[in-house]
Amino acid sequence: MPHHTAAEARKTPIEDALNAQATKRNQGIPLNPAWIRRFRTREPRNSHRARALESLEVPRGNKGVEPLLKVLGAIDLTTLSSDDTARRVLRLCKTARSPLPASVKRGLGLHGPDPRVAAVCVFPAFVPFALEALDGTGILVATVSAGFPHGLSSLSQRIREVRAATEAGAHEVDVVIRREWALLGRWQELYREVRAFREARGSIPTN
Repeated sequence: MPHHTAAEARKTPIEDALNAQATKRNQGIPLNPAWIRRFRTREPRNSHRARALESLEVPRGNKGVEPLLKVLGAIDLTTLSSDDTARRVLRLCKTARSPLPASVKRGLGLHGPDPRVAAVCVFPAFVPFALEALDGTGILVATVSAGFPHGLSSLSQRIREVRAATEAGAHEVDVVIRREWALLGRWQELYREVRAFREARGSIPTN
């Protein structure tokens, strides 16, 4: 069995993706509308699969611990309320560093480093607070941009928001598309918009 250090064992899926992208960034490809025209959904099949998932039982005892911890390690703890404050963000970051109460950890028989979430997602104004609170933990800071939540401000303004979020040090920037393009099937406009956001984002920062 390969040996992993404690730091390697605590890596999240997002960190793995960031490390991979830091080595070689996907340059993207031109839009091919044929891909979208070939896409079809089958409502009866999807409904059947959804019912099957609802009937699944969560594993109990020790068998259920490992998959649940994997889920925990892929979660973004998020606060995007209109009444957010720096204090609320700092509380969320504290929870992110140790999301499981001591009693729960004892009950699950967990030892060693605390389980943790993948990232904390906050409004752009709170990115600096989150970065400072999570410094050295490996937990990433995500933010929303590009006219969140409606995506209907001007494209130039939304591009500036993406640049600003990047300059603030956010590890992940979640953009909002102009949904009209998808509703009307104007895929080329949507592609150009997302491409512009990607270029504004530039290279992904690392810790």
